[in-house]
Amino acid sequence: FNGNLPRFYLQMNLVNSLQSIQLYYSYLDKKLMEISQWNTAVNEKPLFIK
Repeated sequence: FNGNLPRFYLQMNLVNSLQSIQLYYSYLDKKLMEISQWNTAVNEKPLFIK
């Protein structure tokens, strides 16, 4: 039991790290989407002026 405990904590730590990486990745992905939408809006500004 004692020998498996560190491995268990290591696995938990790995899972937590992967989850936070995924969260950060989806956050970045959302930001990129916002930026590209904003870019599109800026590029299409003359269309809105009509």
